[in-house]
Amino acid sequence: MAGTEVRGAALDSKGMTVSTLLHISASPRGAASESLQIASTFLETYRETHPDDQIAMWDLWDGTLAEFGPAAAGAKMTVFAGGTPEGEQATAWNAAQATFERFAAADRLLFSVPMWNASIPYILKQFIDVVSQPGMVFGVDPVTGYTHLLAGGNRRAAVVYTSAVWGPPLGPQFGRDFQSTYFGDWLAWTGISDISEIATTPPCPATPTRPAARRMPPPATPPRRSEHPAHHRPATGRTAPAPPPPPPPRRHRMTQTISRSEVQAGLDAGTITLVDALPESYYAQQHLPGALNLVADDVENRASQLLPNKDAAIVTYCSNPACANSGQVAAKLEKLGYTNVRKYADGIQDWVEAGLPAQSGAPTAR
Repeated sequence: MAGTEVRGAALDSKGMTVSTLLHISASPRGAASESLQIASTFLETYRETHPDDQIAMWDLWDGTLAEFGPAAAGAKMTVFAGGTPEGEQATAWNAAQATFERFAAADRLLFSVPMWNASIPYILKQFIDVVSQPGMVFGVDPVTGYTHLLAGGNRRAAVVYTSAVWGPPLGPQFGRDFQSTYFGDWLAWTGISDISEIATTPPCPATPTRPAARRMPPPATPPRRSEHPAHHRPATGRTAPAPPPPPPPRRHRMTQTISRSEVQAGLDAGTITLVDALPESYYAQQHLPGALNLVADDVENRASQLLPNKDAAIVTYCSNPACANSGQVAAKLEKLGYTNVRKYADGIQDWVEAGLPAQSGAPTAR
């Protein structure tokens, strides 16, 4: 099947492409929501840099999201069998189609996704179940398997992930990440391949002057398919005391990423400087060849000493895509005026799993 047509991109009177950005929020916490605060900053910057584009908002908690109950599930199975839904099944199927059309009309997507019980809010799972329909998001070939109908068309997605307790590389006693793994997997399954992530999590252990984890929201404030077994994920939760008042909005800038092959090429050519953003104990266990060690709390005091050339090509990394440390260090370096900072988002886990060499030992004093 061909990819779904992107209707959000149009031409203005000068023949220039105008996009539609749809912000889909899965947080019910309003101004107290950190994911919404970050999304707000993202949208402010987007408006400044894309003044002609259209921006639409979709609060999944506003009551407009279609249900996906017995009638809708029956309609889906009817379509799978090659039939046409009728009666209450037809009504439910039409509601699912309308929901999908609202989603597919945008060629730029921004999702606000707080972590709930190690995974995503149930309202976002409901959205996924409603729009993930045969002939809309996917097709199935009995020989080759799924076809991804949102592939192509220049769609782009950005996802804001936040969590209150879990954070890489905190141990399993702080929970696990089925938030970004599940939702990122679903986005890729739809066929959207241009995906950016902004992750804010508690700091990693052993990082000086910061607590091991932030607290969960209070109980009064609500804290990633059966037809698609590959998308099932377990989830575990944690509880904790009520938090202090939420912090003010913070500005976040998405750092450009770099692939493993590009890191290899840069190392071979000697054209990049690697910065390991994990605490020293993790760095000592293993790190990429020649990497320097610099955690977020030390950037302001040590960057000029470790990285004297602000125009040099610098690549930050940490554990894996769920780890926020590399992005935090990159953002602080950019704030200090470093002009060529990129992030190896897949991190040392990807490097080691590819069979590439790593080093160990404490960082050399500089």
